[in-house]
Amino acid sequence: MIRFSQFSLFGLLLTSAQGQQIDLVQLGAETFQAVGCAECHAVASDDASIKTGPSLFGRFQPTPIEKLVQGGDAQHKVKFDLKYLTDSLRTPTQDLAIAESGPSKGQPFLPVMPPYDASILPEQKVEALYHYLQTLNEEGQQGPAKVMAAKKADAAPLTALTDPAEVLVADQTRIFRARLGKTSARAVHVGMPNGLNYSFDPRTLSVERIWWGGFLNLKQEMTSRGGKDSNLGEQAEEVKLGSSLLAPLDPTTGKPVDLTFKSPTYADNAQIIANMSDDVDFLEQVAASQSHFRGYMHAEVPTFFYQIGDNELEFQFTVSNEGAAKITIDGKLSQPQTFQLSEIIHGKSEKWTVSELPAELAFQLPIKPAWRPWQAQTNRAPQAVKTSVPAKLELPAGYSAETIAPPLDIHGREQLFEPMGMDEAADGSLIISTRTSGLWKLKDGTWTQIAEGLLDSLGLIIEDEKTIVVGQKPELTRLRDVDGDGWFDRYETIWDDFLFTHNYHEYLHGPAKGTDGNYYVQLNLGHRGKPEVNYMAGGKYMGTQGGLRGWALQITPEGKMTPYANGLRSPAGLATGPDGALYYTENQGEYVGTSKLFRLEQDKFYGNPCGLIDLPGMTPQSPEIAWDTVKGTKEKALALMAHSHLANAPGSPAWAPADGKFGPFGGQMFVGDQTLSQLFRILPKEGNEAALIPFAKGFSSGVMRLLFAKDHSLYAGQTGRGWRAQGGQEDGLVRIFRNEQSLGNELLDITRDGNDFVLHYSKEIESAPTAEQLRIMSWDYHDSPNYGSGELNKATLTTTKIEAKGKSLHISTTGLSKSDDNTVIRFQSLIPEEEEKEETLGFYSISRR
Repeated sequence: MIRFSQFSLFGLLLTSAQGQQIDLVQLGAETFQAVGCAECHAVASDDASIKTGPSLFGRFQPTPIEKLVQGGDAQHKVKFDLKYLTDSLRTPTQDLAIAESGPSKGQPFLPVMPPYDASILPEQKVEALYHYLQTLNEEGQQGPAKVMAAKKADAAPLTALTDPAEVLVADQTRIFRARLGKTSARAVHVGMPNGLNYSFDPRTLSVERIWWGGFLNLKQEMTSRGGKDSNLGEQAEEVKLGSSLLAPLDPTTGKPVDLTFKSPTYADNAQIIANMSDDVDFLEQVAASQSHFRGYMHAEVPTFFYQIGDNELEFQFTVSNEGAAKITIDGKLSQPQTFQLSEIIHGKSEKWTVSELPAELAFQLPIKPAWRPWQAQTNRAPQAVKTSVPAKLELPAGYSAETIAPPLDIHGREQLFEPMGMDEAADGSLIISTRTSGLWKLKDGTWTQIAEGLLDSLGLIIEDEKTIVVGQKPELTRLRDVDGDGWFDRYETIWDDFLFTHNYHEYLHGPAKGTDGNYYVQLNLGHRGKPEVNYMAGGKYMGTQGGLRGWALQITPEGKMTPYANGLRSPAGLATGPDGALYYTENQGEYVGTSKLFRLEQDKFYGNPCGLIDLPGMTPQSPEIAWDTVKGTKEKALALMAHSHLANAPGSPAWAPADGKFGPFGGQMFVGDQTLSQLFRILPKEGNEAALIPFAKGFSSGVMRLLFAKDHSLYAGQTGRGWRAQGGQEDGLVRIFRNEQSLGNELLDITRDGNDFVLHYSKEIESAPTAEQLRIMSWDYHDSPNYGSGELNKATLTTTKIEAKGKSLHISTTGLSKSDDNTVIRFQSLIPEEEEKEETLGFYSISRR
């Protein structure tokens, strides 16, 4: 009989870390990556990247130096010591760093860095950052490479019951996708009520790990960018399998199925290098494979579905409290299926051939005492929605908003709730997918969870009341509510024929549904920074290991994939417009001078050459895909988003209702920004020009996903985890709606005719501003292998005429850039004696290359 240890709330308090020695330099380097500092700051002396913040190379020296900063209206010197670092993290807009090179030399960096309070960066991590930054100096001026110190204990240690990252298994089986060691990142993990847990890996179509005790702890996945693999749960003890539990053999080779080419285990660098440089193209390997993972049924005894040639197989695995294990194989056989058995089954490695189904295999597993969370209370009942008024959200006159508090998890704990996919059902229900908290339904003032265990689900589409298609990192999945009880229990793999490793940056964006009925998804590049295992095409950070990274894909409802477009970098927003076209937003970085909006079209190249290694016959050494060869073929953007002014990391577009019930913006495109925690409108024009106009700012987190509901309100799903948002919070959901107040005189559009601009308003303009009350500036952005672009050829346009005509403001200018690069024009109103009251009215962009 399994002996279950009694759970004690006090006995499971984590052991104090006080006295444990840690290396502060190493902790600082890890923290620098984990909280997103690397996204905005270069750290190498030869890094020419144009980032949001200053390069930190040489800034913090063992003997602190003084540098100029901008404090208020004046510049003054401060000592770059631990105090300054702490102040710049806690109150980053107090003293702004001054650019020391580039087109903005002598100017302060923009005040866009979010604050990091002690809950995000406790005192010891700030000190660790300081020691790490001291190593970023020329040889002979560097701080110590190692600084040992006693680790400071957390103020309030969590228990397994109170830690929201601990996935507890009480009276129901739970199934989660998570990145663990020893398996591919696509592995599916099962936690059983009797204390048995196992991992079924689509890489081998077999169980690869078995353990007793706690199920999973997802702290690493839920912390910052999720850069590390997750861990087994509380007091877990693993069974030594020796090899795959029941490995199906490929009938053409007689060897165990191995789909490592698309699902490598952690740090399988040999496979990654092969993917980049092998003579056999990735899609050729996909076409040659006869083995496919088809999904699973979420039940007390889960069923896994897979295909070997024409054999369609169903796998179940159960273990009794006494360790009596049973494998059941069912499905349809077109020919006998042979399996390689782990030595744990019969004491030796041997083969087992199945000719008739169902077939069973019984054996004994070694028993281990299993900790179980006996005191955990599970409750999946609907929860009442709680709302509040956003504290800092600034909206146009005539609009109001409410913050919708997230639901608690099934054990009553607060949870990280990042709403990244939203769709509205026919009955008015809002279905929301999250990065780590599963799927939820919001209806009639209640939250109800309807699915769990998805890995970074960033989008969904409702097919019908019992079917939802979701995108998640490992695949495009169709969820079905088989028995009609409201819980989605069947997870069908629609498509997973792309490379997915353990790298945190390998997001799948979408799906969007085209007017042709097909689904469209986009695959992020990865972030490794090592050229030997990451083809970066001359860039420094993002790259690919092959396997369709940096591509947009078309997928039929049946799962047939067609490569659709390439040249993508970090395409974080994808949507189908009211005109039936596909639109996507691209984040600033290598080969992307500033964030952009594109129309996504088949067989087009969108600028980043990394993904071109997946073209037939191409490798990283192929001259045909070098930047200088392909840069003239890239698509022009529909709109350019001024970096650090309007957007640093834009999300998915959404379109206001055409009937005008959301205000005078009927049919206009809305886009949110994750970094700047704000919302704006984009009005594309003919000839790759666009007007971009701010709408709202001051969101509590980063705005990534938008949905206009049937009640004419706008939902904004937010995340600030990993890429710190100016709003400061890690998640948020806000609903914006018209109130009964009259609307203000809103800027609706900006149009251009040569050097003349017209600002179109919703109401009559009483009087035109003077030239002193209107500032118009322009600058260029340049696409190159560098990370982003500075504001080049910056100039203030001269206004020769400003005239109000009804609802329009007509402006004639001189001095507009005649360069062949990409140009942004900013319109600001200001009071000459009070420049702190300047207000950005809007932007106009011209994409020339």
